[in-house]
Amino acid sequence: MAMLLVSGLLAMNTVAPIELTPGVDPIPIVDRVSYLVDEHATMTLEEVVAMNAEFVANHEALVNPGMPTGVVWVRVPVRNVGSEPATWVLSLNRYAVRVAEIHQVDNDGERLLLANTSESFAASFKSYGTLAAPVHLGAGARADLYVRYRGANWSGLDLRLTTPDTLTAEGVRRLVVFFLLMGGIGTLVLYGSISFVFLGAQVVLLYALAQVALFVFYAHMGGFTTVYLWPDDPQAGRVVAPIVLGCFVTAMAQFARLFFETRTALPRLDKALVSAIGIGAAAIVVTPLDYWVAAIDSRLGVYMVYAATIVTWLTLPPLALYATISWHRDHWPIAVAWSLMGSFLVAMLLVFLGVFPTLPLGIEAYGVIAYLEALFLAMAIALRIRRIRTEREQAERQLSTSLKSELAASQRAIQLAEQREVAIRDLAEKGRLLLATGHDTRQMLAALRHFARGLQREGTDFGRTQRAGREISQIAESLNEVLTTAIEGSSSGGIADDVCALEWIDPAQLLNPLALIHGSEANSKGLELRVKTTHAPLVVDRVLASRILGNLISNAIKYTDRGKVLVTCRRCAAGHRFQVIDTGRGLSNDHLTRLLDPQAGAVQFGNSADGQGAGFAIAKQFTARIGGTLIGRSVHGHGTILELIIPACDHPWSLNFDEILLADGDEEQHRAIAKIARILRVGRVARLAGDADPSDLGADTRRLILVDQHFGGTDRGAELATRLRDALPHAAVALLSYDHSIDVRVRLGRAVSLLLYKPLSPALVGAAMQHALRLEMD
Repeated sequence: MAMLLVSGLLAMNTVAPIELTPGVDPIPIVDRVSYLVDEHATMTLEEVVAMNAEFVANHEALVNPGMPTGVVWVRVPVRNVGSEPATWVLSLNRYAVRVAEIHQVDNDGERLLLANTSESFAASFKSYGTLAAPVHLGAGARADLYVRYRGANWSGLDLRLTTPDTLTAEGVRRLVVFFLLMGGIGTLVLYGSISFVFLGAQVVLLYALAQVALFVFYAHMGGFTTVYLWPDDPQAGRVVAPIVLGCFVTAMAQFARLFFETRTALPRLDKALVSAIGIGAAAIVVTPLDYWVAAIDSRLGVYMVYAATIVTWLTLPPLALYATISWHRDHWPIAVAWSLMGSFLVAMLLVFLGVFPTLPLGIEAYGVIAYLEALFLAMAIALRIRRIRTEREQAERQLSTSLKSELAASQRAIQLAEQREVAIRDLAEKGRLLLATGHDTRQMLAALRHFARGLQREGTDFGRTQRAGREISQIAESLNEVLTTAIEGSSSGGIADDVCALEWIDPAQLLNPLALIHGSEANSKGLELRVKTTHAPLVVDRVLASRILGNLISNAIKYTDRGKVLVTCRRCAAGHRFQVIDTGRGLSNDHLTRLLDPQAGAVQFGNSADGQGAGFAIAKQFTARIGGTLIGRSVHGHGTILELIIPACDHPWSLNFDEILLADGDEEQHRAIAKIARILRVGRVARLAGDADPSDLGADTRRLILVDQHFGGTDRGAELATRLRDALPHAAVALLSYDHSIDVRVRLGRAVSLLLYKPLSPALVGAAMQHALRLEMD
């Protein structure tokens, strides 16, 4: 055997020995070593030494690239060029239990320096914090070091030669840096856990769990778990990294789902995260079987963790970036944190799979990446807490303002009620007086008719008398008809409030007050009422739209026992899409179809007393009045989505209006209307005088008539609009006003059915044209 070793040592080889000087660290040895692949893992050290000529120079810094089985032997030729004996250390840059043995072969024979089943393996970890084998060389002596790797998809050469003092100093420095970073991460995890009190959601606990798993994973990758937990059984560490990485991936993916509510906001992406969570959880279960059950493929759990990691960390950074751009800029720390961590993890997995030889920044950079990830996530939670506090303060201010307005409205309502009672009493007295006067007047008219008949019976010789009698009789009959109409119609005096008042508003002006009104109702049931809206303005009747959406939100809260109600508004191709989404009882397709049928009126299902009643029927009527559409989707027992689509006025020039008539004394208003007419491609704009004769206007022209409320005097515009409406029943007549009060709306509604609130815009005038066409079609 000795002769075989010596002959192998003296064999020619293409790799020159690495020259070592006592007390001096050698140059990098990556391209100074060679390797041999033992595909069947049956070769002994003697056979390996005998095949020195078969070793391949490691010029590309790769060892066993893509080899799934077998063993890899690495040969490191060394020579002491000093004048005295010295000791060096052959070590690894990172933890890798795949190194099974390290042998030294020289003229004195073969020595086993390190084995993963011997006490020297644990001792090297305790001494240096990594795998390390002391190499003793006499003055001028040379030797070959053989390192036996367990075959796997292995890339990158981790071996290095250094002096014991340098390795010890590096171990101490690495230990200090490790505890500093872990102390920072631990502080951030503690902060995130305490934030649970403010956020009140399990999402922060998932964040803490993910950071703890990250802490353990970094400690394991640095070799610290092997050094301090199981130095006598390093093979057990093979199951730690996949399990801890699986915990980190699954916890972070679930954190992202809850933090961004991807189930409702991004359902397709949510399915990808759920898949990653399922794969990661399965890997956590399968990986320990690799250690205890020999029949289980040792790579199955690892590959499952790799798949879950790649899916998660190719999904989370784009999700955070999208949330920052589209939802709220306070999410930027999450985008930074996940971009750093995702890039590093994916790069590390590619190294493990053999795609790249080494990490660009080295495995030691993982600690810094882990700390930055925890720091930025803690910043994101802090920004979320600050935003919640700001929103709460704003809500409290809005609630205070709303309560003050309600108090003022209540006082005004009391005054109006008192005035109404006085008016009713006055009307009752006037009615009784009218009835009494009518009775007496009828008696007088009856006597007048009797006298007229008497005149007529005087004979034919008195022609003039007969004619007078006939005229008196006709007058009496006319007076009787007028009086009868006045008396019989005195009790029917209601006013049909069917006016549509259009204005240019932000959707938040609709949804924020509704959230305040219905928020207490939702809280009393333990529900979460959330509102998300775009700020793209729209043209709509604020009062009618509020009543429609209020009815939908009230029904959603009423028929939801647990979960949440989400109210959103988005700009879409058709206009603005308002959605009311609940997690309540849901409806069958037949019931939902009947409920949304515009001709169905009030709908009640079964014998339940709280069925869909007249409120929803009124909502459908108002939807038709504003030109909107109600659609919905529902799954029985899982929830309902009801949508109100308010059409846009993107192409009003296709309505083919011939002219716009404006009755307004403001010259600035005339110039604005002229500009709007050019945009809408209306043929002509003309002024309308207050004493204009409606009969002079052609009936065949399609026109929009705009009348200022106070044109010619206080409320004189309403009188002109009434004359125009009566004389031109097919013309579109709209009143212009700055006053948004209800009493003005009701008063002007007696004159016309369309009211526009100033300032005017092309979209507002275009919406008035669309409303006019709907009335014409009806």
